Amino acid sequence: MAVMIEQDLKEILVKIDQRLDRIEQRLEKDVTDLKIGQTRIEGEIKRVE
Repeated sequence: MAVMIEQDLKEILVKIDQRLDRIEQRLEKDVTDLKIGQTRIEGEIKRVE
């Protein structure tokens, strides 16, 4: 018994693009958070020195 699935390729590509956009936004936020954290740590290290 074969199951036939039909979807417009454009629909699939739009969904993939949307997911990639969300992933990119999360990665950008994570990188920004890491940079902020690194800056704070560097500031604390300078105060300790």
